[in-house]
Amino acid sequence: MLKKVASLSLAAALTIGIAGIHANASIEVSEVDQNVTENFNPNFDQIYKNVKFLDKTVNFGYQSGTENLGEVSTFASSFKKLATGTTNVSLISASGYQQIQSKATTKGKTLTTTTSATTALYVDGKKVGQGKKGTAIAKFTAKSTYSTAAGPSYSRKWQGVSVHTATSGGVLYNAETADTYTY
Repeated sequence: MLKKVASLSLAAALTIGIAGIHANASIEVSEVDQNVTENFNPNFDQIYKNVKFLDKTVNFGYQSGTENLGEVSTFASSFKKLATGTTNVSLISASGYQQIQSKATTKGKTLTTTTSATTALYVDGKKVGQGKKGTAIAKFTAKSTYSTAAGPSYSRKWQGVSVHTATSGGVLYNAETADTYTY
């Protein structure tokens, strides 16, 4: 019993200590970064033309201290990637109906980054619709989803195409991802 109480006390102390560290850490995301992210509007039809070259997941944007040097500087080991973007297309059941859903996520990797995710869904090469842009700050995750009725299944090719952004120091980096689901 004594071991259990000691373990619980230690766990509580560690939790409080960690919470205190997180409570004292300040997240400094500039208003400029937020505005740049909000005002970026992707052209999905243009992006879709290159869908066969897009991966499902991408790490993008680089930062070194307070200097944003772009993707040319990938050789330096001190650079941090700003975000990871992913697209996932799946068949879901919602309210008793089969739906195809495209979901985009962009997870920030630094405390000074503003991220966004926007997804669009295509079937057999035609755009069905686009999700609302989701935004997040710091190491949180921006999300965007778009769903539509699956309809009768006869091997239709559904493709989710997503645009991910990470803004730091007033510089916006963007990357695209895609995923395919046949239903």
